[in-house]
Amino acid sequence: MDTKRALDEAQKELRELAVKRAEIDRRIAGLGQIIQGLKTLGETPETDAEAIASPLSGLESSQGFTDAVRHIIRNSSVPLSAMEIRDELEGAGYSGQTPKHTLISVYTVIGRLKNKKEIVEVMKSGKPAYRISPMQIIAEALGI
Repeated sequence: MDTKRALDEAQKELRELAVKRAEIDRRIAGLGQIIQGLKTLGETPETDAEAIASPLSGLESSQGFTDAVRHIIRNSSVPLSAMEIRDELEGAGYSGQTPKHTLISVYTVIGRLKNKKEIVEVMKSGKPAYRISPMQIIAEALGI
């Protein structure tokens, strides 16, 4: 009897903690968005409208492929699909043997960045797109 009661109590506590964790995760994501918005508001506006619109602003041609993908996702104001990231890369002079090879490399980098929790996948027009992770925004804001 005591074992059954202990099991029931442990399961109840686990459910309560899972609910609290979900609430905390939502709050963390919200704070990440707030921080990103406030950082954007605090930036000095650029005079070149094209530089503002392009996630390629500040991209160095000497950056490695992974850093270039990371830069494009981080500096985009909207989530980007893998094909949009590929197109941005090709516009900056990064390309494989064919656009298909470049896209394969983009997917490989996206997988690594997702595993490292640097980016998150969201749906855009019913298809996967990628943006910087709210946790990454918070870590950068805190300098960690």
